[in-house]
Amino acid sequence: MVNNKVNDMFEQQQNTGKSTSLAEKYANAVGQLSDANDRAAHAEHNLQVERITRQDLIDEEVARRVAEAEERIRKELEAQLADKTKELEERNKALDKRESDVDKKAETIAQNVSEQVRQQMSAAKTRFEKTALNRLADMFDMFMQA
Repeated sequence: MVNNKVNDMFEQQQNTGKSTSLAEKYANAVGQLSDANDRAAHAEHNLQVERITRQDLIDEEVARRVAEAEERIRKELEAQLADKTKELEERNKALDKRESDVDKKAETIAQNVSEQVRQQMSAAKTRFEKTALNRLADMFDMFMQA
């Protein structure tokens, strides 16, 4: 019986040792799981911060590129406007020159027509005077002959 008691005590000690060992293993596993959860949460937080930072960088880059594109387009439009303005100014100068040339030609034509009219009137006056003088002379000759 003494032998049985020793065996029972030995068995109990082994069971208690196993229980203690299992309890320690469980406590260690729970601790490790808690640490793993903490690390995962910290890693998730770091990833979220990195995502936000990257998104901010992406947003800044997109805004910069949009601003560059707007500036480039504005400069292109300003250059086109300057070209069109220059073209219109040159066209206006050409039209003004043509108008000036037309005015000069019209003035020359008017002067020529005026001169021709004066010459024709002078010639007509001279013919009229000659004709009138000839008639008067003819009438005077007839009067003298009569």
